[in-house]
Amino acid sequence: MLGIVILNYKNWDVTKKCVDSIFKSKVDEEIQIIIIDNGSKNESIFRLKETYANNNNVCLIGLDENVGFASANNIGIRKCKKIGVRYAVLTNSDVIFKRDALRLLYTCIKDKEDAVIIGPGVVSDKGDRMPSSMLFPVRLLDAFEVGRIKKQARLDEDSITECTEVFSVSGCCFIVDIEKFLDIGAFDDRTFLYNEENILGIQVKNSPFHTYIYPKAEVIHLHGASSGRRNTFTQIEYIKSNLYYWSEYRDKNPIVLIGIILTYFLKMCILKISNPELHPVEILGGAIDEWRKL
Repeated sequence: MLGIVILNYKNWDVTKKCVDSIFKSKVDEEIQIIIIDNGSKNESIFRLKETYANNNNVCLIGLDENVGFASANNIGIRKCKKIGVRYAVLTNSDVIFKRDALRLLYTCIKDKEDAVIIGPGVVSDKGDRMPSSMLFPVRLLDAFEVGRIKKQARLDEDSITECTEVFSVSGCCFIVDIEKFLDIGAFDDRTFLYNEENILGIQVKNSPFHTYIYPKAEVIHLHGASSGRRNTFTQIEYIKSNLYYWSEYRDKNPIVLIGIILTYFLKMCILKISNPELHPVEILGGAIDEWRKL
């Protein structure tokens, strides 16, 4: 049995399109879909119950509040393990699976005994390749928001035909070996919305397992449709997650962390010129407060 964990947040119609693409996929294995409604507080849970009431291949779990990306996925993973699933695809709701994607991912992870995570190739709804793998950990320059001048080393995924080892893959969709994934610690519950891929990359790096990408297995990512566009809350979460990643998994030097904080403050002050509704002090203060609580 192949498990598929989908997080739904408010956009039940987007989730339905994802599920529809799964049922159209070419895969011989029985599929068990687990939809986690992450405290939507709208009609989502009722719509999903109505849609899949008579479908034994879909299990719906409704959470009372939004516990974040990491915690909600961990709930789905443990549910998969409880019902005897060994391999599970973890996907955003705004992902559409091409017909062969699930079969290729499933076959690949069964053949790779050292694989804990395998990511697909990711394309936009216009068919453009979206870089979805990283060869090395995030550099210190990137933490200061200046390393993006020279892009992180990535594979030329259009030229890759085999399952290839990487540091990390896109968090929008990947398949895991559940036992190995739980062994490396699964998702860090202290994150909420960002940096999960980088943290998983470090966790895998420190384990006997490996992360791979298989670009021949393609999914379409309707980027942002599952969680909405960036606002004050998501900006706070973005900065908080970066501070957490660097303080807990990378460089604990306080000078580095102060430099990262100042960089974000300067960036937001510049952005405020074109966006007067942006409040750098409020956002930065909120991010630091939330980070200190972790």
